[in-house]
Amino acid sequence: MPVQILLTLDDLESAVPLNAALESAGYTTAMVSAMDDVRAVFRREGPELLILTGAVHESPAITLIAMAREAEVSTLALIEPTDSERTERVLRLGATEVMTKPIVPDDVVLTAGQLVERRRLQLRTGIIGESAGVQEVLVKIAQMAPVSSTVLVQGESGTGKELVARAIHDLSPRVGKPFVAVDCAAIPDTLLESELFGHEKGAFTGAAERRLGRFELADTGTIFLDEIGDIPA
Repeated sequence: MPVQILLTLDDLESAVPLNAALESAGYTTAMVSAMDDVRAVFRREGPELLILTGAVHESPAITLIAMAREAEVSTLALIEPTDSERTERVLRLGATEVMTKPIVPDDVVLTAGQLVERRRLQLRTGIIGESAGVQEVLVKIAQMAPVSSTVLVQGESGTGKELVARAIHDLSPRVGKPFVAVDCAAIPDTLLESELFGHEKGAFTGAAERRLGRFELADTGTIFLDEIGDIPA
C-alpha cells in the first residue's frame, strides 16, 4: 500500500520540487495550503507523514501538528537555519524531526522514509515514544528480528522486556509460530527442569502422564525466559 504524505504549500520553492521527488520515490502525496480547511484535509487524506515546508509558527501549521500528534503521525518541519527559536517551539508542539533549509529533496525523501518506517514499527510493536532510548530499542528490534540467535533483553522490572521479546517475534520469520513466555522466578527449583524440558510418564513419582516442556512447546517459534538470572547455577 502506497505511503501517503501530506505537504503544506507555505513555501512553494521547497514544496514543489520536494513533492516531485517524493512521487518519484514511489510515495503518494497530497498538498494543503493555509487557505484550505486543514482539519478536513488531514482527516480526508489520513497521512502517514506530515511535512511542513514553512510558516510553522502560524495557526494552520500548529493545528496540523496537533492533529498529527493526536493521530500518532510523524511530522517533519523544514525550518530556516536562522530560526532557532521557532525550531525549539515546533519541537515542543510535537514535531518529530526538523531539517534546515535550503533543502536537498533527496535528503528529505530519505528522512521521510525513515520516519514512516519508524512509525510503522511503533504501531506493529506497540512500543511508542520519540525519546532517543525508545528509538534505539526500535532499531535494535528491527535488527535482531530476522536473526535466528539468542537475544538478551536487559532492563529493570516493569520496563517492558516481554513486550520487546514479543516485538522481535512478531517481526521475525517465526511470526505465526508459538511464543512461549516463562517466568523463571515463579517456578520452584525442584520443578524447573521438568517445566522447561518436560518429562515422560513414570519418570519420577507422581509423573502420571507425559508432559511437554516449554522448549518443546515453543518449537519453531520463540521462548522468552523472563528473570533468567533467578535460575540457580
